[in-house]
Amino acid sequence: MEITVLGHKARVDHIFNRTAYPPWQKEDEVCIWIDLIESVEGISGYGITLPAKKYEKEEFIKLIQHEAEVQLSVTAIQQAKDRVESEARRKKKFELDALTDSLNGYLR
Repeated sequence: MEITVLGHKARVDHIFNRTAYPPWQKEDEVCIWIDLIESVEGISGYGITLPAKKYEKEEFIKLIQHEAEVQLSVTAIQQAKDRVESEARRKKKFELDALTDSLNGYLR
């Protein structure tokens, strides 16, 4: 099934279930995997979950759409934060490498 998530074309790839497994998973869930046709913020696909119960078709599609948009927003924000933090660590590592290189020069 094709959907649009925050203006991006996506496909509901597959649906599976997970049985409750306390304390990690408190209730049975229906899991839906969303594949983005073109990646967004480096995200090519992600999963969403809904409570395991019987849904009417339109209600189910509407819930998938809503949860897919919420999860893409949350994931994209986290990806952006992770990228900034990773770049800061990379710069810090470069500075520390330069420092240790200069300190190693004392040993020569």
